[in-house]
Amino acid sequence: MSEYTDHPTPQQIQQLCRAVEEAMGAAQLARSDFDRLQGDIFNRLHIHISATTLKRLWGYVATDSVPRQRTLDTLAQFIGYNNFRHFCQTQHDGDGEPSAPVLSRHIDVENDLVPDDTLTIFWNPGRVCSLKYLGDRRFLVTESQNTRLTAGATFQCSLIIEGEPLYISNLVLNNHEPVGYICGKRGGIQFNMLKART
Repeated sequence: MSEYTDHPTPQQIQQLCRAVEEAMGAAQLARSDFDRLQGDIFNRLHIHISATTLKRLWGYVATDSVPRQRTLDTLAQFIGYNNFRHFCQTQHDGDGEPSAPVLSRHIDVENDLVPDDTLTIFWNPGRVCSLKYLGDRRFLVTESQNTRLTAGATFQCSLIIEGEPLYISNLVLNNHEPVGYICGKRGGIQFNMLKART
């Protein structure tokens, strides 16, 4: 188990980067992935970290500075830990398996869905919403019960995690200005997915 100190070691930072890559389904992040990671972090946590800061952390931009604690905490929260300290306390120094993060059954929208895939999401109390994926992280609400997300509404999201709130952006409802919205603030959401026929 990694011992947490107030000064993160390069090994601990590298472990965190690898865990983020694994959560995103990537063997290694390329330069082009950091804008997407920046957007995914914002959509899920509503915290802004610049793509340049992320590139520094991954070593794509040279720097002598030590990463800010807030940056490390945010990345740890993104993959399901309470903070960076919690992440470090669950990791092994050797090749053993670390404790599993909270991040469980999830959909990385850009990588896991294709246009015309459909989803049904559920959250308490008694909310049900059927969605059709349009591409470019955009969804169309096709049916709904007991929720403000009425049929015909569109929105964007990057990451859907079972058991956690669903953070959506650019919700267009009844021709109003786009807004942000959170489904399942208490207890999170559940989902069923149906792949489009090819």
